[in-house]
Amino acid sequence: YFLAMYSPTNLTANLNDLNIKLRKCGQDNDVEPCDASAGTLVSDVDAICSSGSVDIDSMGTSGTLSYAVFQNGVVIGSYAYLEQVEDFFATADPGEYCVYTLAYTETPTCGNFAGFTLEQIIAECFDDVCYDISQPLCITVNAPPVASITDGDTICVGSTFDLAGSPADQSNANYGVLWSASGGNGIITINNAGVVTVVGPGQATVMYIVIDLATGCSD
Repeated sequence: YFLAMYSPTNLTANLNDLNIKLRKCGQDNDVEPCDASAGTLVSDVDAICSSGSVDIDSMGTSGTLSYAVFQNGVVIGSYAYLEQVEDFFATADPGEYCVYTLAYTETPTCGNFAGFTLEQIIAECFDDVCYDISQPLCITVNAPPVASITDGDTICVGSTFDLAGSPADQSNANYGVLWSASGGNGIITINNAGVVTVVGPGQATVMYIVIDLATGCSD
């Protein structure tokens, strides 16, 4: 419990480091808590690869909601729906991003939160506004490795040659690699060291997949 004393101005109380604004009701001296609730943000993952997907949900909310995406402490985008936040992550550049739910019962004085810090939003956009802000949901977007192999060539049946891939697991323990060939084993075979054996005439395509063992991202 806490005691709010009458004042001609709006009252502010701090509870668990969240700003809960109290306002005078009618002509009497009673006050009521702000009924905006930002709730809790949850996601199915805390990291994705570039162009990956994330499923974000919000629980325990009330009031009008906006979702602000922060990078390095500054809002780079604000959205009305979580589906828009999920779309943002599908095209986001590599880096760490934190999402906050902003809940309010009155229209903020700022039309756009972009470029604001959280402190600026509270001071400049939510002054005299009933609001609540969630804890952040932070998600890292990881860049995939860039895989490449030596160019193909025309070779004779029965010959064997090596393909070089980059980056290679033999020289970098941070990566795993997988070689495969399409066009049928009647044309070529290839092992996981990139050694190709030509067993018949025709054209075959070699695929080289590199997996970043730290993030699981591949190319």
